[in-house]
Amino acid sequence: MPYNGVSIINEDHKPDNDIMIGSAAKDFISENSTVLMSRLPDFYKSVKEYYMIACDYMTAKFPFHDPVLLNAEVANVATREQQVFQKLLFFVKRYPCLLQQLASVDVLEQQFNSYQVAQLPNTKSMRIDEAWHVIGNIKDVATGKLKFDVLSKVMKGILVIFHSNADCERIFSLVNKNKTEFRANLSTNTLGSLLTRKTVMSARSQVCHTLHHSDELLKRAKSATYTHHTGDSTKA
Repeated sequence: MPYNGVSIINEDHKPDNDIMIGSAAKDFISENSTVLMSRLPDFYKSVKEYYMIACDYMTAKFPFHDPVLLNAEVANVATREQQVFQKLLFFVKRYPCLLQQLASVDVLEQQFNSYQVAQLPNTKSMRIDEAWHVIGNIKDVATGKLKFDVLSKVMKGILVIFHSNADCERIFSLVNKNKTEFRANLSTNTLGSLLTRKTVMSARSQVCHTLHHSDELLKRAKSATYTHHTGDSTKA
């Protein structure tokens, strides 16, 4: 059956025996090749159609042409010689805070050009954020000053831009877990403080029962609880 009105051309795909269908399926076909021989062409044709539909969906839904993602390639140290300053300039113009109070665009471009031809430490085995930390600490032999301080800060800023809404969804989940129907009167300020605290603890891989609070803090918390229950704000 043609796909989208066009017959599948085998030359545009991998050979049937090289298409990924899982080891269990390949073993089953190998063990029953004689019985399945006449049905295999239709089977592989269906597999190809499945992959083509999946690719069509990805092309339609995924942000392959998003300018943020396309220009983010500038942060890839491995391809620095092929990158252009215009990609970096895109982020500076779109997010002015990246360069705010750091330096001028001319200084950024000068450091970028030097970075493209400089002899850098081997960062292939490092995460990209670790690589830019190392690059940011490189000093000029002649002056003793950091060679790529502005460039590294801008690159790190690019790296922390959210690439999906996953973090937002996590925050929404935290909100729903903290402001329940039993705590409907929880103020926005208190809720914000709780979310900030939980986020910080999560980033540090901490759990609540491992924390130790000072006696002064516990005393103030006890006093605030008593005041809340008695309704006497003068004792807080």
